Amino acid sequence: MRGGKGISRERSWIDSLKKALEEWKAQREQLEAGIAELARKSGLYGYYLLLKLRAEMEKSSIDEAIVKKLMRMLIARIAREKRSTKKERALCYIENLPKGTCITAKEIREVADFQSDGAARWALEGAERAGLIRKVGRGLWVRC
Repeated sequence: MRGGKGISRERSWIDSLKKALEEWKAQREQLEAGIAELARKSGLYGYYLLLKLRAEMEKSSIDEAIVKKLMRMLIARIAREKRSTKKERALCYIENLPKGTCITAKEIREVADFQSDGAARWALEGAERAGLIRKVGRGLWVRC
């Protein structure tokens, strides 16, 4: 039953993070309301809206980066579970990446548990020969 205890600890940790996030959001909303009121009273509400728009655009790009990182982590997990050999894991990971995604030997080394970047480059070169990726620079490949 050791596995069950680990899962319950992980869930309580996740629940604590969720609670902290909700509290932070409530505090942020309260602060934003105060700032908006101050901007209205001082006649700078238009400028406030412009700054708010810029901040939302930056937040959107941060959210996009988070989603991309989570997607790569999920693809890596699936590759580890579905494939038995390291080269198969690397190829499965590469096959499931969206077209246009940049890939490095270090990333493949971590996904497929290779011992060195050289072994990872060997797998990348095999994927390149198979037409899955193309080399665009020193140590950088792109999913085709």
